[in-house]
Amino acid sequence: MKIIEKLKKNLNVKENKPVPHKNYQIKSFGIEQKFRIILSNNNENIISSEKLISLFQLTIILGGFGKRVRRGMGSLKINKYKIDNENWIENNQNINLENILDLLNNVNRKFEIANNVIKSDFKRDEKYPYIKTIEIGNSKNNLLLTISNKTNELHSNTGYKFSMGYADKYGRFASPIYVSTLNSNQAIISTLNTIPKENGFINKEGLKIQNEFKNAILK
Repeated sequence: MKIIEKLKKNLNVKENKPVPHKNYQIKSFGIEQKFRIILSNNNENIISSEKLISLFQLTIILGGFGKRVRRGMGSLKINKYKIDNENWIENNQNINLENILDLLNNVNRKFEIANNVIKSDFKRDEKYPYIKTIEIGNSKNNLLLTISNKTNELHSNTGYKFSMGYADKYGRFASPIYVSTLNSNQAIISTLNTIPKENGFINKEGLKIQNEFKNAILK
């Protein structure tokens, strides 16, 4: 919380739409704003500094910070970085599946690329939300609006809340379909193993909803 409050003081916070197809606004950081994040590692026995750096890079590429982060909001880009007291290194590398796979394998060597999709090689149907696939879509104008509109279109479908997530007075289930954005016009979707709290495993209707949502954004 202290980090966020400090950022609010140093950055230009404006009113922006968190849900593009709706008119309400909230305070948020604007596009193109920059800030510095400092990582420290006090125990190399738990995680090596090399793995920690790869894990943070994956967090930035596949995720983000703030509200609506699983629907493309709060996406970030690392402009430059340095390790300890070394010189700053410009991060000019294009993000593609091969680069993401290298980072994943630095953390956990259980992933491979097949048919232009990163897939995990977990063999058992474990009851936790591990990454199943990672896909990068084609460039698309008004990407955030497309994501928002498709979410709204599918919301009334039976089985939506158990396949795409919900937050209401009865509880919360985080979406297993995690959408981040590259350069504001290209989606990267991480599909997690879906384990709804109410019924244990996702059904065929739920998988259909997930695939329809992803196809609308990726293609």
